[in-house]
Amino acid sequence: MTFSEIYVKADVCRLPVSPVSTASALGIKVVDYSAAADFLGMELSELYARSPLGFCFKSGEIYCIALNKNACGERRRRFTAAHELAHCVLGHLDISKISIHEERAAERFAAELLAPAVVLHECGVTNAEEILRICGISRQAAEISVSRLAERERGGFRPSADEKKVAGIFSEYIKNYR
Repeated sequence: MTFSEIYVKADVCRLPVSPVSTASALGIKVVDYSAAADFLGMELSELYARSPLGFCFKSGEIYCIALNKNACGERRRRFTAAHELAHCVLGHLDISKISIHEERAAERFAAELLAPAVVLHECGVTNAEEILRICGISRQAAEISVSRLAERERGGFRPSADEKKVAGIFSEYIKNYR
């Protein structure tokens, strides 16, 4: 599933992107750790040890994201939700076998979902503080996003076909942002 398809299906056309609403629109259930523990028949302490921030799993045909709402601040929880959403979309559901490559792919996916490079480019965003403010992500994530954006700008920012679609989806937001 492409980002443009995700944004259309979730009716996302402005920043900040809500990863929880996006997951719900994609048919992915988001639950807290207490509900996940009950559902999985596990102790909360076992879930915390397994994954302190969040994890995803599949129950029958339903994809689920469990978030530890007590583990960190709101901005980090948003990134965790987007990261777990990535695992669902990318099909990385066996938590015991997730590779470093799959973790990095989920991190990149989450970063792009929450701070789409083409939207930032079209809005003329040039610093981490602005990304932090408009995307609702952590300072660390905003600094990584601005670094990747600057690297693409140096190379003459050439949007992919899907990024062009994303820019179209966000066109009203971009126009009003300028």
